[in-house]
Amino acid sequence: MKNIYKIGFLYTLTSLLLTYIILGSSNILPTSDDWMLHGDAAQSLVIWKYFFSDVWRFPIGLNPNFGSGQGSSIIYSGSIPLLSIFFKLIKNLLPGNFHHFSLWIFLCFLLQSLFSYLLIKRFTKDDAYALIGSIFFITAPLFINKVNIHIAFFGQWIILLSFYIQSTVSNKKTTYWIFIILLSSLVQLYFTAMLYLMYSIFKFDELLKNKNFFNFIKELLIPISFLLPLMYILGYFSFPLQ
Repeated sequence: MKNIYKIGFLYTLTSLLLTYIILGSSNILPTSDDWMLHGDAAQSLVIWKYFFSDVWRFPIGLNPNFGSGQGSSIIYSGSIPLLSIFFKLIKNLLPGNFHHFSLWIFLCFLLQSLFSYLLIKRFTKDDAYALIGSIFFITAPLFINKVNIHIAFFGQWIILLSFYIQSTVSNKKTTYWIFIILLSSLVQLYFTAMLYLMYSIFKFDELLKNKNFFNFIKELLIPISFLLPLMYILGYFSFPLQ
């Protein structure tokens, strides 16, 4: 247990350093947004500012002041609904030019490195392999490339977390999967689709072993029964299908 605290401290420092390297000293603060004034990052920032300054609505992700005609939702943006909703809850404690994107980058570096370490350590039982392997996960081009393009997709740690839970948890595994799938809907819908597909494949593997088709269908429907109400509350269904 002491070792994991040391690893956590090391990854915290590493994540701060990587965030500093990518954003620079003038952009690392959550009140500096010069690095976001171009490309898709600019859209995410503008959507967040409209949402942050607006009153609360229901569904809670509605952002009608942004966009034309029917408005928009924080859900269908790169603004990370999980953090957007949380920080809007405490907006009275925050400066008017606050944003959470630099914090998100730091958290993603930290969680990406930590979960990759835990996953590799799970199979190799070796700290050195796990530490070295985690470096590849936090420096992979497909990971780093998302910082200035689709910032919500920087949350690839959630995929690593799902693999770690699948490989380590024996009791109440479905409960953990439900939590991950629900959490992903607060990050990016694409992650939700990926995770549910992964969950379905693992359950299909169990079907091949136990031949219990009824239980297989039940296990597939359980996450959906929790996911759909949450998606409704967040505002996924507030706009016409087209």
